[in-house]
Amino acid sequence: MNRPLNIAHRGGANLWPENTLEAFDNAINAGVDGIECDIQHTRDDRLVIHHDDRLKPEATRESGNWLTAPTPRIRELDRSELDVLDVGRLQPDSAYSQTRAGQTPIDGARIPDFDAVNRLIATRTGPEFRLYCELKTHLLDDTAAHARLDAVHCLDAADRADAAGRTLAAGFLDAEFKGVARLIRQVDAVIIHHNTAMTNAGAIGGHGLVIHFKIEKARRKGGSGWNPYDALDALTPGAESE
Repeated sequence: MNRPLNIAHRGGANLWPENTLEAFDNAINAGVDGIECDIQHTRDDRLVIHHDDRLKPEATRESGNWLTAPTPRIRELDRSELDVLDVGRLQPDSAYSQTRAGQTPIDGARIPDFDAVNRLIATRTGPEFRLYCELKTHLLDDTAAHARLDAVHCLDAADRADAAGRTLAAGFLDAEFKGVARLIRQVDAVIIHHNTAMTNAGAIGGHGLVIHFKIEKARRKGGSGWNPYDALDALTPGAESE
């Protein structure tokens, strides 16, 4: 890599409804180098795209009505229960809508299935495009076995859609990748996304690092903290740093 990449975070959450096929399609049309999305697991073992472990009430409607907290966890719902939800508009005057003031609503947008995202990437992008899939297993303190299983399912799904070479699994837990890297090392599709202990990346088979924005935010507030450049030597020889 000889230049910074333009990555659409959640598909461009300040511009379009986050983590939707419509946002991803618009981001591709805008010419981004890649897309970041978030992976959750449903009760019926489907991988879907959603940031929070629970449905976000300020961004979710059913039959035209906004959901109210507490909302169910994604993994407590079947795929069919998610299909009826509209996530294409933010609730006016909600605190969350103020953080996304420039977002253009797209009524009718749904929580997408990961398979549909992979089909979009496979058909609309070239081999240099990157899909960064952040596994959200850390939100629920999952066991190492559950975390690894989600990582394997994520990469298997990408492989079925002929998008494996463009898909990188990212996560906050070492458990998501210990052993996984050995299983799919030939795919070159693992990246470590971690707030702390980034020097573990090479040791557990990571092919790169994604630096979380909170580290830089902490520095701006006066923290000394961790220097991202100190971690680059921890990568395996020849590994790619994103």
